[in-house]
Amino acid sequence: MRIQNGFIVVITVILAALMTAGTIHTEQFSQASVAGSGGFDALAHALFDGLFGVGPASR
Repeated sequence: MRIQNGFIVVITVILAALMTAGTIHTEQFSQASVAGSGGFDALAHALFDGLFGVGPASR
């Protein structure tokens, strides 16, 4: 049973690595990451603008 569990773990890790590599190398992943970072940047500016004495809200 220990050998069978080890085999399943190895196959699972290999499949997870292949799926992750395939996802990262697609065009949709790069588009989604750029859109997500832009959305986060806008959210951060909306939430923290003027909080630290910097930005238009602090003037």
